[in-house]
Amino acid sequence: MKVTAIVLISSMLILMQTNTFADVKLPRIFGNNMVLQRDMAAPIWGWADAGEEITISLSKQDNSTDIIHTETVKVDDKGNWKTILPATPAGGPYIMSVDGHNSIKFTDILFGEVWVCSGQSNMEWPVNASN
Repeated sequence: MKVTAIVLISSMLILMQTNTFADVKLPRIFGNNMVLQRDMAAPIWGWADAGEEITISLSKQDNSTDIIHTETVKVDDKGNWKTILPATPAGGPYIMSVDGHNSIKFTDILFGEVWVCSGQSNMEWPVNASN
């Protein structure tokens, strides 16, 4: 009985001391083949372990050693991080790397015009059906 209690307490203490690392995560809005608005600052954000340092790098896809922008941010105590890419002229493709405990790489990123349209059923009306 005493041995079982000692093993149980020891196991709990070991588990409490173990550092658990959460992977760096970004919302699903970010991905390969995305288009970011040209000539405007582009916010990039996500989640990771509190206190972790996250490095975000943007480079040309044809020469990934030519880094256009890099920045390191620290994750806040709630697990959130955010940075802003500087205004970038139209063009691409680019690679964006997000490095922390793990690494995420997005390829074929373009900077250009981003239009968001919304509405009711008239949003699907083809132009050739109008006067």
